[in-house]
Amino acid sequence: MATSERRFFITHGDTNFLTFGPPGTGKTTYLKSQVERAETAYGPERVLVCSFTRAAAAEIGSRIRLPKRNVGTLHSICYHALDSPELTEGNEKDFNERYPAFHLTVREKRGEVDHADDTFDSESGTKGDQLRAEIDMLRVRRIPPSEWSDHHRPFHAAWTDWKRNAGLFDFTDLLEKCLDDFPTAPANPSAIFFDEAQDASKLQADLLAQWGEQAQRLILAGDDDQAIFFWAGADYRSFIDFPCAIGNRRYLEKSYRVPRAVHRFAEKWIKLLSRREQKIYKPRDADGWIETFGASWFQPEAVIDETERLAAAGQTVMIEATCSYMLEPVKAILRRRGLPFHNPWRKKRGDWNPLATGGDKKTLPLDRLFSFLRPAPALWGKEAGIWQRHDVWAWASVMAAKGQLIHGAKEKLKEWKKDFRPIETTNLLFILQEFLFNQFDKMSFGQREECSAAISTWLECLPEKEKVKYTYLQRVFNIGGAKALVEKPKIAIGTGHSLKGAEADVCFIFPDPSLAGWNSWIQGGDNHDGIIRLFYVMLTRAREGVYLCAPHRQMYVDLKAILEDL
Repeated sequence: MATSERRFFITHGDTNFLTFGPPGTGKTTYLKSQVERAETAYGPERVLVCSFTRAAAAEIGSRIRLPKRNVGTLHSICYHALDSPELTEGNEKDFNERYPAFHLTVREKRGEVDHADDTFDSESGTKGDQLRAEIDMLRVRRIPPSEWSDHHRPFHAAWTDWKRNAGLFDFTDLLEKCLDDFPTAPANPSAIFFDEAQDASKLQADLLAQWGEQAQRLILAGDDDQAIFFWAGADYRSFIDFPCAIGNRRYLEKSYRVPRAVHRFAEKWIKLLSRREQKIYKPRDADGWIETFGASWFQPEAVIDETERLAAAGQTVMIEATCSYMLEPVKAILRRRGLPFHNPWRKKRGDWNPLATGGDKKTLPLDRLFSFLRPAPALWGKEAGIWQRHDVWAWASVMAAKGQLIHGAKEKLKEWKKDFRPIETTNLLFILQEFLFNQFDKMSFGQREECSAAISTWLECLPEKEKVKYTYLQRVFNIGGAKALVEKPKIAIGTGHSLKGAEADVCFIFPDPSLAGWNSWIQGGDNHDGIIRLFYVMLTRAREGVYLCAPHRQMYVDLKAILEDL
């Protein structure tokens, strides 16, 4: 690629545009306006919009009207360009049988192609998992195999041989194959947009450069200070050093989110980086605040006390950690107290989204509770009424059959799964044994207390492993009523990576990195800078204030020192 890269610098720097958007400066809104202009100039079929993560691609895609195939992650664009080849994800069992010495964790097959998940905070995994991650890193950084260490080569040979024989692609194959076989982007677009460009790897940047040579406009948007996916091969230099004429670099200067106190702290913190793009960045016109807080992730009772107070006052709260396991104590207390919480930026994490509904695709616990509460006016309003057959299927199909359901009830319930006709209470005799039918026949759904009593009766019919899913929902209902089940929670929890792009009035930040993160912090260099960027992202989610929590162990990032210096 060396010759191609030199040609690209010389001939196409003037058709490339870089947009730097620091936290809260409206980068997505600006990008949307540019996409709309390109759509008018070239037509929707000739505009391609892609991003590093599925969440970012979906955010832009929800605001524009382009063909569905023209919007997605760079991996998904390549996946469809290659006629949707079968992927290695979910097929690791076969690899393990053939190469037991390199045993891999079997991954979940995904309906969408997006490699940017939360695997960065996992300190578990096999030796094979580690080798696979290291080789992926070498490949996306475009380091030739001749420069790899000897302990990588045996796994790489086995992995390559297995993929070839099985006809499978891994995520990196998608990019490499398109770089080799597609000099032009799919559908030959006139304008190509790439969001979150600071997290692009060298391989992704090379592919974009190649496609940009054939387009009239290539627009990259991002913020090098927020390049936090270094564990996945992201290289901020691929963004700030991308070939671009001086006049084609645009800087969004005004934050509409970050107040002065948080901005002042974050700016002092980010200047610890060894290298960054210099830019003018101004805070929101509000004072804001940043303070220390004496609780750690390991004992977060006081954090939840303050969170509950703030949420009751109408403020949104975000609890941030570097690793998902550090949120387990937080999650447990929130569930015990019946406080609604979520993380809509990681919808597949059911433990972070216990109040999620499944829509048309699947039936989640809250869907079943809603079906059970069909007769409750407090929840359904004018739509409240007698159960539909579908409702009965939803709440009865998870009940323990022995001693409660009549013989053949499960088969009857399967018939009702998509039947939306009302069902009289007496028809429950088709599925419930008589003693249980009498209890259900006497249920009342008028007041909150009556609804809660009915829920308790239903929960007693569930197996223990099912009951635990609904006990929390009952607590939420008992404390906040139907409103608490349907309104957007005021409390969000998540890792710094998962909450990128989000915001809240008040943020709690735990200063502890994982063991791998701590090693990165003390090693210096790019890995050290990656930790600086991660905490910068966590800091700049706040609209009003930040609490810097206490560390649990001696291995922590001393954010408080910056505060004392200020």
